[in-house]
Amino acid sequence: MFKIAISLMTIIGLFAGGGTMVAAQSSLPDEPLYPLKVWTEDAQLSLTGTENEQLYLYLDFTNRRIQEIQTLFETGTLPPEEVVTRLDEHLQNAFTLVANFPDEEASLELLQIQTQLQQHQQTISQIHGIGDDELAMLQIRTRIQNMLEVHAMLAQNGATDLTWLRNQLQEREQEQNRHQNGDGYDGNAWTTGTPTPGSGYGPGPFTTGTPEPGGGYGPGEPGNIQNPWTTGTPTPGSGYGPGNPDPPNNPGSNNPSPPGNGNNSGDGNGNHP
Repeated sequence: MFKIAISLMTIIGLFAGGGTMVAAQSSLPDEPLYPLKVWTEDAQLSLTGTENEQLYLYLDFTNRRIQEIQTLFETGTLPPEEVVTRLDEHLQNAFTLVANFPDEEASLELLQIQTQLQQHQQTISQIHGIGDDELAMLQIRTRIQNMLEVHAMLAQNGATDLTWLRNQLQEREQEQNRHQNGDGYDGNAWTTGTPTPGSGYGPGPFTTGTPEPGGGYGPGEPGNIQNPWTTGTPTPGSGYGPGNPDPPNNPGSNNPSPPGNGNNSGDGNGNHP
């Protein structure tokens, strides 16, 4: 820790006696000094020697991101994608570190992380900021809530079953590697619960419930349902939606027959046997 403190003091000395650096620590993502704030966080992590210290830094940075997001929402500003992504990275890295701890220590840390994440969930749920694009703000807030919920679930279950947690982390790493190699990546594979639509979490584009427009799974993009052959609840992942029961090429029939079945074939002039 002494070496880390000396190194950080040296870095701070490069920025006008530390005045700029201190000011950067309270900056928000939409302010000029924010990149410097992020840079100092990365520098702290690179200079930290033990996994325990790295864990505490990731959790501290998680607190910062939540505070930044809360402030932005309350001022009617949409949190940038980079902030949400960085929050997710903090949590993923924290869990990866905990998984390498001895079992007893890991379980205790996970319970503390669960408590912290539940507090963050409460903070985000109480935000009532209003911006120019309320739909976008709602989508971002829902995404963050789901992110926190998924990690809180991982902490809770992992505290009692570390083997399960380590398997989840391994699956996540494999999915991300496949994505990087261009083999396809449908979402975050390390949640066993039902993902919030549009969150980017969950097992991919399938859901056992009724798909919601914009969810990224179900009948397709809202307002752009092309297959109108069913009026019921579509089968998840089928590509069928609830549109008009008449097929596009035969608007006068409520009971379309597949081509080539010999029924209602007609004579080409609109007459049917």
